[in-house]
Amino acid sequence: MNNKKYNWVFRKGSKKDVCPACGQRRFVPYVSAYDGTTPAGREYGRCDREQHCGYFRYPGRDVEKKYTGVPLQDQMKNPMCFHLPKFEVTSVNTLYNAYNDILDIEHLQDAMQLYHIGTTIDGYCIYPQFDGVWMRTAKMIMYGPDGHRKKNTQPRWWHFKKKYTEYRNVAFLCQCFFGQHVLDIRPSAKVNIVESEKSALLLEAYHHDDNIVWLACGGSQMLKGSIDVRILRGREVTLFPDDGQFVNWQRSANKYGWSIKNPDDYQDAKMQPEGYDIWDCIEHGLI
Repeated sequence: MNNKKYNWVFRKGSKKDVCPACGQRRFVPYVSAYDGTTPAGREYGRCDREQHCGYFRYPGRDVEKKYTGVPLQDQMKNPMCFHLPKFEVTSVNTLYNAYNDILDIEHLQDAMQLYHIGTTIDGYCIYPQFDGVWMRTAKMIMYGPDGHRKKNTQPRWWHFKKKYTEYRNVAFLCQCFFGQHVLDIRPSAKVNIVESEKSALLLEAYHHDDNIVWLACGGSQMLKGSIDVRILRGREVTLFPDDGQFVNWQRSANKYGWSIKNPDDYQDAKMQPEGYDIWDCIEHGLI
């Protein structure tokens, strides 16, 4: 066997992958120096968001085979797991304050309780990725009065808290769908998947329908292997991609036999700013 196969280099070119730590498309993966294309694995590489993320993992000489598409959590012996804290929505939660006079307040409170939403002391909304047994991580986002993410703020991640620093450079993060635990609560419900945690939560509050589970994958590329979709076997699944992501998400829909809605079909949707999603259209009365 050619030993060159055990040398790893960063993939050349401007294309970036989704970082397994921060979820942003800023990840440069390691590939085999032998052919320049064979990836070492989805967890091996460097995030170029050095100040905000800093994720880095080198594959070493023990990685011998091509990545086969096995979900990341199946490759690792000790995936990152946390006990779900007792999260609460307080009066400083910026998402709650933005929508408590727009949505039915009882339905909004019920949805936030169902999804175990929490609040940081400075008002960030906490979205836990809870699989029903463990919390994989949690994303924390600050919103302005209009319900949009506050300018000059970035999402924070639970596994980047100071007491979990050992995870910063170790690819033990195995993300799951936001809202995945609700699948067990509603075992026969249809599943609708959106990108944004905020949209999944607010759509649950808006529809308030026990026959539907709204899930969020947390990123436009997350359905390509970053999340294990086997949990959805036997379910009727419909994808609701953001504007500009229909073709991308259609590949996943075709692969798994799911339905998909084209955002261009929403009534007068093009009145929305670029990148709109189904919740934006509902909020502004376009659906």
